Amino acid sequence: MGYEHSAECTSCHNTFTVSEGGGFSFHLLRCEKCGKDKSVGFEQLGV
Repeated sequence: MGYEHSAECTSCHNTFTVSEGGGFSFHLLRCEKCGKDKSVGFEQLGV
């Protein structure tokens, strides 16, 4: 099951909604404003 939460880009500080679904050990998150992406492990998200 997926879920949504608010996130902030560490490069441009834009706040955006992240929709997340299944993955094995991480999610690849992308800022909607500047386009930079970052892999974030489940342990960082508290999943």
